[in-house]
Amino acid sequence: MSVALIACSNGYGHTRRLLSIYFALQNKGIKAKLFAKKKYVNKIVKLYSLSSPNYLDFDSNTNIENLINGKALDWEYKIPSLKKYKVVVSDNLPDILSIREDAILSGSFLWHSSLKKINSKLKSKHEFLLSNKKPIMISSQLFTPKYLLKQTDLRKVGLYSFNKTINKKNNQKKNLLISFGSNGNPKKFERFLNKKIKNNEITDFFDKIWIEPSLYSNNLPKNCFKASYSKEMYNALNAAIIRPGIGTISELLENKVNIIMYFEKNNLEMQENANTIKKLNLGIILSNYEHLIKLINSNNYIIKNPNFNINFNGAKEAVNIIMSKL
Repeated sequence: MSVALIACSNGYGHTRRLLSIYFALQNKGIKAKLFAKKKYVNKIVKLYSLSSPNYLDFDSNTNIENLINGKALDWEYKIPSLKKYKVVVSDNLPDILSIREDAILSGSFLWHSSLKKINSKLKSKHEFLLSNKKPIMISSQLFTPKYLLKQTDLRKVGLYSFNKTINKKNNQKKNLLISFGSNGNPKKFERFLNKKIKNNEITDFFDKIWIEPSLYSNNLPKNCFKASYSKEMYNALNAAIIRPGIGTISELLENKVNIIMYFEKNNLEMQENANTIKKLNLGIILSNYEHLIKLINSNNYIIKNPNFNINFNGAKEAVNIIMSKL
């Protein structure tokens, strides 16, 4: 093996990014192994009709809860030996520098700079490692916060894609996605949406509403369906109400979907992503969720003259950086 790819276990986006890098490496004839949660790998492989990668079912236990309570400390000492790998890439996890000083980081934020309530020992550890090693970090240019320039040897690339062929149709359907990701949890907003959907205050405006599986129930109106996250679902969307993780945003931008963003206020990564999309005139931030119905009713969620001229060659560009270290 030449390259080890280690995923943060906080949601699908980290594994999605590394899988796109994995297959871009494969296309160059470079062997790699992915270290990620089995359920994340299998889900993404199925969604994108990918071949099964070479991977190890590995949970770094670095979800937000564990980053806050400290249980994410020292995960790097639980991973199998990495000595045989020429290059190690760690997605959003600088802890790897404790055992591989030459490791490359990937991602578009750092937990200690974006999560206000992160465990103090973890924060100190991350700051120490970064200040002493200043590793290469591969980040999507569109979502790169300024602090990465100071803390890492930053290399900017495009967004990550599995090179789907998008033929955005000019159909008249108005389909909506409601999704907050596997680790998003704005409970008050969820209850608000559930009530409005059941009362047909949202459903009347859309032909189909795709709802995140954890929010779906069988007693919803007939035009509500459990979100499949397939390319067919994304391709038929008119709008999406989301927590703005980069993986979800990338899919929506690639499919030219109107984006409505809502997120927890203590997550600086979500704020940074949302502000970027707003500044680019590619989506809107819902600062008060009670304004949602009025927004939908007036069609003010539809972005006028959006610029979807976006670089989706992130995986190929990341591989060029990795190959320079082989």
